[in-house]
Amino acid sequence: MENEVKLETGDGFWKSLKSAVFGINKFGSQSQDEYEKAVAKVEGVFSLISMQIGRYIVTMMSTGVILLTGFQLSAGDSQMNALIWYSWLGGIIIGTMIGANMVLDERC
Repeated sequence: MENEVKLETGDGFWKSLKSAVFGINKFGSQSQDEYEKAVAKVEGVFSLISMQIGRYIVTMMSTGVILLTGFQLSAGDSQMNALIWYSWLGGIIIGTMIGANMVLDERC
């Protein structure tokens, strides 16, 4: 069929993962150099993933500490608690806007 789309096999992440795990490529066994390249590519991807997860955890923990400190200082006053919540929410929104702008600047 003319409209049928075929997937190209390339040097993508999944091929590198398969090569790193099984130690083979499409022709059978592979050389040590190809194996080390595949493992290095997989390590690079997993390193980026773990960095993003780490950033997320640090961000969530730090915002929790900021809220906890604010609530401790407010001593249970409902107006102060509301002010703290709305200030935190505004900071999250502004931070998201700044982060999105930084990403768009890098990609465009």
